[in-house]
Amino acid sequence: MFKSFKETFLQDRYSDTPISRFNEAIEFVQSWYAPFELQREINTANARAKMVL
Repeated sequence: MFKSFKETFLQDRYSDTPISRFNEAIEFVQSWYAPFELQREINTANARAKMVL
């Protein structure tokens, strides 16, 4: 997610985001979703973890 945030807000750290863009940054984080490939990896890892429990 940070890569997307960095590209959108042109900041090297979350804390460098200008206060004037705070609400926009919050909305960005809340609406962000993982790319398909990453989401597939997350789902696979979660499925494996459930099998171990």
